[in-house]
Amino acid sequence: MHLSRDIGLSAHMRTMEDRLVQPIVLLVDKADPGNHFDAVVAVAMASVAAYAHQPASGLSPTWEPWLGQSFAKTVRRADRKAFERIAGTGGQRVYLGSAQAIAFTPTTYGHMPKILAHLQVSGTELPRRPENRQADAADVRIVLNASLGMSTGKTAAQAAHALFAWFTGLNVAEGSAIRQS
Repeated sequence: MHLSRDIGLSAHMRTMEDRLVQPIVLLVDKADPGNHFDAVVAVAMASVAAYAHQPASGLSPTWEPWLGQSFAKTVRRADRKAFERIAGTGGQRVYLGSAQAIAFTPTTYGHMPKILAHLQVSGTELPRRPENRQADAADVRIVLNASLGMSTGKTAAQAAHALFAWFTGLNVAEGSAIRQS
């Protein structure tokens, strides 16, 4: 009985280690922590940018299998020093208002670079200062239920799921127009 529980746990751990996930890093500077709303949008935009700006030679081999499963994402936070180190490793960097995020191609938890794997995931919470931006009629709107009480990191991941699903549902001409912008 004890052995079968261990085997079950081991199989579960192997499954998690092999699952594809898109890592996204959010800058959280203690001196200037940024704004919750900017961070949520920056993470969502970075997620799509990492996919949309693949080289013309084709997608990274991890995108296709990742697209065939649930869009697993992990939003991790980094201080300014770590964030700049990570920025030098690639990925798509997005600046929006007071926020910066970098998204990468999907990888497995087991093969995630240590520089990303060691970053904190839970508890990413930024101040919720009101936005002062005017929305454009052409802006994509993502509605999230504020009553769920999600942290900035969780809210950002959910917004990234929604924006990514919207983007992958576009026709070729619409997707190309967005890629060029």
